[in-house]
Amino acid sequence: METKESLFTAGMNRRRVLGLVAGAGVAVGTGVISSLPAAASWGTAYRTLGELKLRKTASPRGDVVVTIPAGAKVIDYDGEISNGYRSVDYKGYVGWLRVDDLEAWNAAPPPPTWVGQAKTTANVNLREEPGLKTTVIKVVKAGTWVDISDSVSSGYRYVSVNGTKGWIADAYLGGPDEGAFITTANLNMRLQPNLSGRILTVVPKGATVIDYNGELQNGYRGVDYNGRVGWVSNAYLKKA
Repeated sequence: METKESLFTAGMNRRRVLGLVAGAGVAVGTGVISSLPAAASWGTAYRTLGELKLRKTASPRGDVVVTIPAGAKVIDYDGEISNGYRSVDYKGYVGWLRVDDLEAWNAAPPPPTWVGQAKTTANVNLREEPGLKTTVIKVVKAGTWVDISDSVSSGYRYVSVNGTKGWIADAYLGGPDEGAFITTANLNMRLQPNLSGRILTVVPKGATVIDYNGELQNGYRGVDYNGRVGWVSNAYLKKA
């Protein structure tokens, strides 16, 4: 992998040769640049819209430098866009990400929908971002009830622990009666445990769902289906 310095030097040399610096104060052909391009986006921060692979070249077939978690901050490296890819820096790693997979960092992510509570099944890290190598805010003790949202990324769920928000590995969130159930009909998964609750998705007949928080309300059970949490009618569930 090229270093930051070699990529930067190559980029600057290319601009000197081609004279691609707009505006006054440019000495084309002399190798001297006395002003930066006014429209440059160098240093602009972006947020990743999903788990992304940072590549050595601006191509989907480029070698992978590192995998970047969803919601991570990356910095525009040299203002270049090539083949629909932007050159970026992620924690010292330099490479290319698709422009369509990035949004301006100051654009706030959509607010999560809070869907209930779950209990931690082990001592688990509450992290600033989803991912095993992200910053740990604190360790949450086993048996702690946390507020859970419908936001899941890379196996982590966005939660609130006594008002402190962050990400916890979904595998360590459950309830006292956690277990698997099979649906006996196509079921609406709802945001609230009643017929008026907004439908989140339809769980097909024969699917496996996991009891998420051990709760039954109004004949509905809180369950997890493929990482999505909501309520389904308990009458149409049987033990797996």
